[in-house]
This record gives sequence, C-alpha cells and structure tokens, in this order.
Amino acid sequence: MSIVEMKAAIPQLSPNEAADLASVCIQKLSSEQKVALMQRCTALLSEYLGEHKKPIERLLRRLEHPDVPEDFWAGMEDIEDGRIVDMEVAMNEVPPHLR
Repeated sequence: MSIVEMKAAIPQLSPNEAADLASVCIQKLSSEQKVALMQRCTALLSEYLGEHKKPIERLLRRLEHPDVPEDFWAGMEDIEDGRIVDMEVAMNEVPPHLR
C-alpha cells in the first residue's frame, strides 16, 4: 500500500483499526527511527486523523515511555475516558448490576 493509498484509507478506519495499523508499522522500526517518527507523527496526526487521533496518541505515549507498565497506561486511559468511580461510592454502595 502506497502512502497516498494509506492517507486515503485513514479517514475510513475506526479508531481501533487506526491504532492497529500504527502499532504494526512502528514495531518494524529501529529505536532511532521511532524517535524521529514520533516527532513527525505528532505534527501530522491532528491533520490526518482528526477525531480518531486518541488511540494513536496513546500508542505514541507508550513508545515515548517504554519503562512504564501497561497497567499504568490502562488506568490512565480509564481516567481519561471517564471510567472511574469515587472511592466512597465504591466502598459504600451496591454496584448497579447487583441491585
């Protein structure tokens, strides 16, 4: 697939498909190439992906900080997406699916 074909396909990808495509491409690069790519991609993401850029930004964050555990990133994404529960509620109220 040429770069022109990839640019044409990107707007038609779901956010998960866009993240999968980026992940496969990045895995094939050396560490020096990854640093250069991240800098370039960061500038281009907004232009080409628009609303679908969140999964790619998350992937780039992981590449920038490879020493951070995956569990941490999963927790951060839960917070970013609003999938959190106040500790008082979690400890003192019955979950909705058990009511």
